Amino acid sequence: MSLLDKFAPRWQFREMHRIAVLAPADAARRAIREVTARDIRGFRLLTWLRRAGRPGPAGGSILNPPPDEPILKVALRTGFMQLANTEHELVIGTFVMSPPRAKHQPESPDEFLAIAAPGYAKAVMNFRVQESQLAMSVVTTETRVWATDERTERK
Repeated sequence: MSLLDKFAPRWQFREMHRIAVLAPADAARRAIREVTARDIRGFRLLTWLRRAGRPGPAGGSILNPPPDEPILKVALRTGFMQLANTEHELVIGTFVMSPPRAKHQPESPDEFLAIAAPGYAKAVMNFRVQESQLAMSVVTTETRVWATDERTERK
C-alpha cells in the first residue's frame, strides 16, 4: 500500500508513470530530490506552454522554476507541502483550487488531509522507488486530484 492512499484515497483525476532505471535506489531517490529544470529536456518549454506564455511569479514557481534549482525544492517553497517521506516514498500536496478568502496552505499534513469543505481541489503526488534486479530501481510517480464538491470539479 502506498502512502499516497492515505492523503488521496479518492480522486477524479489520476496520472501514473513508471520507469526502470539502471541505478541503485539511493541514487534514484537522490535524483528525485536534485533534478533541475535544466536537467529535463523540454521542461521549460512545456511549463511555458502550460502558463500560456505568461511570465511566472518572481522567484520562480513549479511552472517557472529557476533553471538550476531543484524542482522539488521550488515546489516545496512555492505552495506544495511535504505530506510524508520514507525511505521508499515521498508524498507532496497542494491546493489547485480553494474558496475565496481561504487559507491557502495548511500547516500540517493532518490539516491538509482533513480539509474537505466545498470549493477545494487537492493535488497529491508521490515518488516511489523500489529496488529491482540487476542493480536497477523502479521509479513510480502518481498524481491524484480530488475536488471536494461537484461545482469545483466542473471548474
